[in-house]
Amino acid sequence: MGDVTVRGLVAVQDLPPSTPILSVPVSSTLRDDRAAEAYPGAPWNANLAAQLLQEREKGSASAFAPYIAQQFSWQEWAWAVHMVQSRSIRLAITGCKVMIPGIDLLNHGGSAANGQLVLGKASWQLEGEPAVCFVTSSHIAAGQQVLWSYGTRGNDDYFVYHGFALPNNPDEDVVLFEDVQQLLAWALQRLPQLQPLAAAGWDQQQLAAVAVLLGAPPSAPKPSLS
Repeated sequence: MGDVTVRGLVAVQDLPPSTPILSVPVSSTLRDDRAAEAYPGAPWNANLAAQLLQEREKGSASAFAPYIAQQFSWQEWAWAVHMVQSRSIRLAITGCKVMIPGIDLLNHGGSAANGQLVLGKASWQLEGEPAVCFVTSSHIAAGQQVLWSYGTRGNDDYFVYHGFALPNNPDEDVVLFEDVQQLLAWALQRLPQLQPLAAAGWDQQQLAAVAVLLGAPPSAPKPSLS
């Protein structure tokens, strides 16, 4: 994240590689597959947001009280949906979206990530219940931020779901055409060579392949017309 000061987790002592620094039992996560339907036909994020607000309403009686606070209004609903969208991840062991207290404080480091999520068992547990653990993958010096990777995505995804954009993002992408019809409409205006083929009844797949062929640099692989 460069030199910008952000909210996140910072090591207070040197941490060698393979050091477990966070461990949260799966039973202590908020899960969308156990959230009641917020309203008929509600999507998963609305259901999980409603569950988050219900836990806030419980105040200190909620098992998640240290993680959330108590309030409920339209603004709080917007807050809950934003929290769910930006802080939930899909956990393979549950097959659903979960919110994991503590883990959601970790900022995105991309190639500079110094840890990763693994499934294990919390050190204080007597039974074998699985837990989500964050383990260092490289040495982290005291005062250094603890980072993991949110995955390779374009900046529109990072901005909408996490509120940041990366400078010079190597995974940036841009949608040029919504569908083949939009591509062909553009190509027929700018590539007159296509017009006789279209008039001759060539189908969309063939016309699109020729459009790519005509617009590709000489070294690019040539599309098949079959």
